[in-house]
Amino acid sequence: MTKSRPVYLLCAYCDRKFRTTPKRNKKFCSLECYLKSHVRNTRLMCKQCKKQFMAYPCQINRRLYCNVACRIKAQTGKPRKNGTLQCKKNCLECGKEFTTWICLKDRKKYCGKKCSGVAQARLMVKAHQKQWVEDKEYRAKRSAQLSELRLHTIFPKKDTSIEILLQEELRRHKISYEKHISLPGQPDIFIEPNICIFADGCYWHGCPQCGYVELRPNKDRTITSKLETMGYKVLRFWEHTIKTSPTHCVQQIITSIS
Repeated sequence: MTKSRPVYLLCAYCDRKFRTTPKRNKKFCSLECYLKSHVRNTRLMCKQCKKQFMAYPCQINRRLYCNVACRIKAQTGKPRKNGTLQCKKNCLECGKEFTTWICLKDRKKYCGKKCSGVAQARLMVKAHQKQWVEDKEYRAKRSAQLSELRLHTIFPKKDTSIEILLQEELRRHKISYEKHISLPGQPDIFIEPNICIFADGCYWHGCPQCGYVELRPNKDRTITSKLETMGYKVLRFWEHTIKTSPTHCVQQIITSIS
């Protein structure tokens, strides 16, 4: 390993030369000088009002004025008034008037974190929509990522009452099963090697016997056809059949297994 060459610097307190390395970024030659420099024990003369004021030793060559008022008067030629350092602006998100520092008037556009967060989120959505419309490769890649993510996301997180009924009947008949595996449609119950079981609610899936309208037309049929082309057997049971005769549903499952 190559050693870094030593560097000679001037101490910020005693102006003595000391040896160090570039990586250490030291400002004082010793701990004693560091402690002395952090005690306000040096008298300086204000350039504007000619009054003496106390300062830190390290501020000898940097601090020229005793306070902000003297600094403003020296720079602008006018005395400081109340609110000189502040200005009023209108928030670009909610339209409310807010006060900010003059040095931040060109940069600060929103009244708070909430408005800035909402505006940034809107800009991100617009950029995403623009990229989605214009870039076909990005659209295909993103849709593939979302479909893969959806396969591993369990929804709903808790089993429904009809799913629990079917699971209890299968346990009673000593049939092993899995729940919500990563397949198209996420079957409610999966029995090896290739049986996918769906417990469809009458309202959500539009049971014609109960007089409900299908809320998601053709979705169940497309999932069933996908699974069948992949080589799986698909069994769908309505809510009213599971509640009235769960044993009949289990018998159908046993016949499909055999």
